[in-house]
Amino acid sequence: MRSRSAWPCAKRRSAAVHAAVPPGLFLGDACEKLGGGALASVVVTDSVAPWRVPDGPLPERLTVLDGAPLFAEAIFRIHAYTL
Repeated sequence: MRSRSAWPCAKRRSAAVHAAVPPGLFLGDACEKLGGGALASVVVTDSVAPWRVPDGPLPERLTVLDGAPLFAEAIFRIHAYTL
């Protein structure tokens, strides 16, 4: 199965195609699409644990980032600039 966005980029000879998927819910055939070969890497936050990811090509390309610092910074900025 192919990702509809990544393959056109790859066909146009992109050096690499990366995806940011916050949060990584991986429902339905998402793992097949994201692991299909067109993406060099997939980055998700840990706001939802990626426990649905089966063995295969996707886990090799998957990076899980800690989302807490991102949420903390967003909350800080909201409060710092609205007072």
